[in-house]
Amino acid sequence: DCGSSLYPQADDELMTRILNNKNEFNHRIFDIPLSAITYNGKKINYFNFLSEGKFEDCNTALKRIL
Repeated sequence: DCGSSLYPQADDELMTRILNNKNEFNHRIFDIPLSAITYNGKKINYFNFLSEGKFEDCNTALKRIL
């Protein structure tokens, strides 16, 4: 992926606000980031795609990493 999920344009004030607000922090980890990879014509959400366990190749790769 292109790294845009790391919020390269966020300034120090925004980063501090995100890090100090659990809801905002979780929102930016689990909800906002979408991959450039598409499935069924939609960009995938990393967390949902990997945690659903629908794709055996992904499951196998995750097991190797973990």
